[in-house]
Amino acid sequence: MFVLLAVAGPAAEAQTRPADFGKQWVRSHPFMISGLNQRAVHLDVDEYRAAGLNTLSAWWDSTAAQTAIAAAGDLPWHAHVETRYGLARALNKIDQIGQSAGGTGWLIQDEPPLEELPRVAEAIDYVKQNYPGMLAYTNVDNWSNFYLDRLIETVGPDLLMFDRYPFTEDRPVKLTQYYVPLMAIRAKALVHDMPYWTYIQAFEDNSRRLPSESELRMQVFTSLTAGYTGISYFGYQFRPDEFTGMHDPAGHPTALYEDAARLGPEIESLGQSLRFLTSTDLRYVPGRAVYPGGELDNRTPRVLTAWSEQAGGDPHLVAVGIDHSAPDSLGREKNGLIGFFRDDQDQAYFMITNETQRIDASAAATSLTFFIDFDDTIDQLLMLNRLTGLAEVVPLKDHRLTVILPGGTGNLYKYDTGPFAGLPVPEPTALGLLLLAGWVSCGASRRSGRLQVAAHGRRSC
Repeated sequence: MFVLLAVAGPAAEAQTRPADFGKQWVRSHPFMISGLNQRAVHLDVDEYRAAGLNTLSAWWDSTAAQTAIAAAGDLPWHAHVETRYGLARALNKIDQIGQSAGGTGWLIQDEPPLEELPRVAEAIDYVKQNYPGMLAYTNVDNWSNFYLDRLIETVGPDLLMFDRYPFTEDRPVKLTQYYVPLMAIRAKALVHDMPYWTYIQAFEDNSRRLPSESELRMQVFTSLTAGYTGISYFGYQFRPDEFTGMHDPAGHPTALYEDAARLGPEIESLGQSLRFLTSTDLRYVPGRAVYPGGELDNRTPRVLTAWSEQAGGDPHLVAVGIDHSAPDSLGREKNGLIGFFRDDQDQAYFMITNETQRIDASAAATSLTFFIDFDDTIDQLLMLNRLTGLAEVVPLKDHRLTVILPGGTGNLYKYDTGPFAGLPVPEPTALGLLLLAGWVSCGASRRSGRLQVAAHGRRSC
């Protein structure tokens, strides 16, 4: 097994990195949740962590001061370095910043054009040789096949990362435009067996607005459902003459800070397992809306395919949909997304997400009830509880799962064929040995390790 090295400064000797370094890095670190930060003056490590963030994303002129603050607070950091002002300057900055402890990644150049890729490649090669335990990647705003192929061939990043900021003025998100880059990056990364990350819109400027809680969650959970294994909010704190994000220009937290603070622990809980999974399929779950002529199914965004039997290679799912017997379940914005995954043991997982979001709407105000029907071989599932981080047994009624999901929010499930990937296997206990031996009924509560049997559930021994 490859062991990642913690390197604070230039390595004495260049070390060979495996071809799947990015994938191994993702699996050996907590699910990466960061917020882009441009100011050192108001940076408080405790306040940063309380926003549900576990890695500092340090940008611009105060990068060295920011990483020093992070190091003093034992907060891992990724640093942004520009190459467009000259390669020598970029490498000098890397070595200057690299003296701070706790560095785990370098973002080399933001949104590089084609002509900048050779310099980005040289800087990334420098990181790989001199900081072999740290990620080296860039961020793109071009997701054409031609550009991504050139990027991967020329630069060789450890992962793909992109940004798209869909919430403009006072209009709802255009779903096809939203999903085009999300799907393009996913497809290219899967071909090359590399991780893929994304920026989440968490700012407003002259043309874009701060997302609501349901819109923030929708960005995060649709990305998780598509297999993304790292997110960075754009942004946490900007320079005074820049944007408003999780903080206003005076450095005071905004409502978005509180939304992210509630969301962060849920991402970390699901990320325990998601970082070990491979996305195998992504399907749309269209709802229905009322029109003058009656009810009609909502359109599936052009770059997605609606769910159908055998999606994701899953032979057990019979039907997936929105429960339209529930109140307030009709509307053009009321749709879902289902993602399918496999782990290294070929265990099957799926994630069902409520895509619903509205301007100025909370997650609770945009809740929706979903159902999933299974064949008669499935009478219970395992769910990774996003609130507790524990695996729970979920009994099905007549082979049906019914779940109410807040707006923009999803749940991760798997078939009861073994533990969730990434969760520690519980140590044997007296109760556990009795359970295995059949001396204690499975109705007993077993909370050792990460497995929790619901009080109303059942589990065969």
